[in-house]
Amino acid sequence: MSEQIPSWESFAALPYERVEALEKQLRPTYQPDSDMEPDADRLVQHYMYAQVAFALAVLEKRRSDWPNSERFRELVGHAARTCYLFCNSSWVKRSGDTSDAMCNTIEFLKGLIWIEEFNISAADGNFEDALNRLSNGVDQLGEYGGDVEALDFDPQQAVHCFEMLRAQPGTVKDWADVSLSCYDFVSSLLDLGFDRETKVKDDSGALVSWRDYWLTARGFAESRLSPDEYRTWKEREEREHTERHMAHLFFPGVWKQLPKLAQDALVQAEVMWWVRDRSTKSAVVDNIWKATRAIVLERLLTPFGHYAASGPIKGFAELKAITLLSDGSQAPDLSDLMKVTWQAPQFPAFARTLGLGEQEYTFLLSVESDLWTLIKLRNNSTHSDKVETIEPHDVEWAYRTFLGVGCEGILPRLAKLKPSTPQGKSR
Repeated sequence: MSEQIPSWESFAALPYERVEALEKQLRPTYQPDSDMEPDADRLVQHYMYAQVAFALAVLEKRRSDWPNSERFRELVGHAARTCYLFCNSSWVKRSGDTSDAMCNTIEFLKGLIWIEEFNISAADGNFEDALNRLSNGVDQLGEYGGDVEALDFDPQQAVHCFEMLRAQPGTVKDWADVSLSCYDFVSSLLDLGFDRETKVKDDSGALVSWRDYWLTARGFAESRLSPDEYRTWKEREEREHTERHMAHLFFPGVWKQLPKLAQDALVQAEVMWWVRDRSTKSAVVDNIWKATRAIVLERLLTPFGHYAASGPIKGFAELKAITLLSDGSQAPDLSDLMKVTWQAPQFPAFARTLGLGEQEYTFLLSVESDLWTLIKLRNNSTHSDKVETIEPHDVEWAYRTFLGVGCEGILPRLAKLKPSTPQGKSR
């Protein structure tokens, strides 16, 4: 896809009448949220329409009773539905190319749309929904390269939303979700570089830093939880915090594209890494091994099977029919996957079909030795009566090398490979 396809800012710089005409011209001929699956050409049209519709919504803000304007709300809704259609099309999911400029621009636009939906929900008195959308929007903008310049919201309006919830606690459906929104809001704004000393007025009218206000707000939300709700919420918070860290270690958008088995294993590896009990450290290596297996199976074994269809590989016939179940119990062993991929004579030629630069091509061929080291560590730790057989420095090596702490991680680099079918056949 072309890197030159424009985003909403370029359209917003045009006269209102010109953008209005473009919106009518590009408007989908069927409902964006229908079950109809668009082809690649229609997806480009939907990309353009989402950008134009949002640009027109921004222009509408400048000339109307925002956010009460029905036209503004309609345009935001159109942009949101079209983004949803684009991101959930099977074509985009198959491509897995999350570095593509068009995909990333759409994801960034979703963050801006959430911010506008916050303004709409706040104006309508849906304060709990407003805080949720604000938190999601700020988090999305941070994940896809935004900064404070991208934010268009009033910090005091967010405070007003929480104060309305505090004044009527019985109307809140989920205080755990409100607490999590407070936490994510603070974390995401700090990541975007928002000045932590920006002042807001609290419920008494006193000026306090926005960060201090939201930390206090989070404490109030937690105080509304029962012991069981609090325990469940802490588990949920821990997972979301871990997933945020994983998304940071991986490339933008790549985390969401990983197989669920890989995501779950990596979250568990991260949790076990921070547990002080040494007897749990073998679980770090075991879960990294599970995540590696899931990624190799999806990103390499499946497309390699299509590539090698005209030239059968020894051992592949037995493996190609085995798929990952929900618990991974019938997945092939990672060592078996290695034998029919990296050790196959066709593998270097297959790697050339993936469209990799020379550096990544060299990495893909040379990473084999690190994968065998991981397999050996995992076998020693899980097949031994004494978990102490795995040394702390080995656990640290696996954690840092595969996740990418202080270096380019093996798994983030493997995860960038497209799960789609490469072209060409072996000879």
